[in-house]
Amino acid sequence: MPRAFLSLLPLLFLAYFYCGWKLFYSFSNVLPWPKEQIFFYLVGILCYLNLHPFLLLILHVFKLKKLAKSVREGFKLWDIFFTYPFWIGLILIIEVLPLLLVLDFIKLPFYPFYDRFKSIWLPLQYQVTLAIFAVFLIFILIRLLLDTNRILISRISYSSRDLPANLDGLRIVHISDVQLDPRTKPRKVRRYVKKVNRLNPDLIFFTGDLVTSGKKFIKAAAELLGKLEAKYGVFGCLGDHDVWADSERVLQQLNENKITTVEDKNHFVRIGFDSLMVTFITNTYSRRANLDKLNYLMGQQPRGALDILISHQPSQTVIELAAERGYHIFLAGHTHGGQIVFKPFGFTLTPARLETPYYKGIYGLGRMLVSVNNGLGLTFAPFRYRAPAEVTLIKISKNRR
Repeated sequence: MPRAFLSLLPLLFLAYFYCGWKLFYSFSNVLPWPKEQIFFYLVGILCYLNLHPFLLLILHVFKLKKLAKSVREGFKLWDIFFTYPFWIGLILIIEVLPLLLVLDFIKLPFYPFYDRFKSIWLPLQYQVTLAIFAVFLIFILIRLLLDTNRILISRISYSSRDLPANLDGLRIVHISDVQLDPRTKPRKVRRYVKKVNRLNPDLIFFTGDLVTSGKKFIKAAAELLGKLEAKYGVFGCLGDHDVWADSERVLQQLNENKITTVEDKNHFVRIGFDSLMVTFITNTYSRRANLDKLNYLMGQQPRGALDILISHQPSQTVIELAAERGYHIFLAGHTHGGQIVFKPFGFTLTPARLETPYYKGIYGLGRMLVSVNNGLGLTFAPFRYRAPAEVTLIKISKNRR
């Protein structure tokens, strides 16, 4: 059981208790059923929604590692009966909680008059509470279906006055986190590859995580990415899941499928009379790029007319060092754009922001453009919510001002 989940258990328990309490009183005053029956049903539903993590914990306690692994990677029946209900319930609770709290805070200024108006206020509050749950449940189900299946094309521009004519108009596509597994199937990867090829890229960069785990899908995933087409080549780096699966095999399969992938190395790409330098950094949980290695790679001369650094994790220290060393573009993935993202009252909440401020999208750091791609596959949750899969197209142009 992940430590992060265990540390959040008390807060999650309070959130479920508060929302359950609100639902109990709302249903009790709207439905003509006995309160004991409503209480029994609500407790049963809340317990069922949270069976998934506790059953996983039992599998770990009894050391049923193979079954636990297959469940995490997408055992279909388990997903239907336990994984999906857990995540839908969790998202629903987190989405409605702020609104329910606001409803309670609205009453505070009128507390001295509460007894006089409670006969009007309470029925209205119960109806609004049930309406909030119903509306958000419908919204969440639709949003999960859309965001898990759609692939967005993000188009951005990067311009520089020092850019040579050969690089003016260059089209770079950035993809990440394919993570082929039982949930992200070949059909979806083929659709992803077709979307990339339709953009007519000159260069394609893949920032790691070919598979989710194990060796089973490595060959198939590499062959699928081998269908990518780019005028000057396709390049990739290793991700966390690649290292955990089998980094040597991932490197071999990607390179055999014409995707240039190396570890901690500078590589030059010839474009006309000019060259572009690509720095490959293996930056994962189990293989951190230390400062000496980074300084060595980033300090090598000569440099290209356009310098690009690709790394799986968008670590703040690596990004800031690359900006200091004069890189033009930094590409990373890893975060899945948060994968599950909440936006209460306009504020963005997602676990990915605890790891790095560069969790999604495009950032500017001096003259350097930072692209953190949402990727395609899935990680801790079986679907996406407000963070759909993404292909990023970067159009390079010469600034003539």
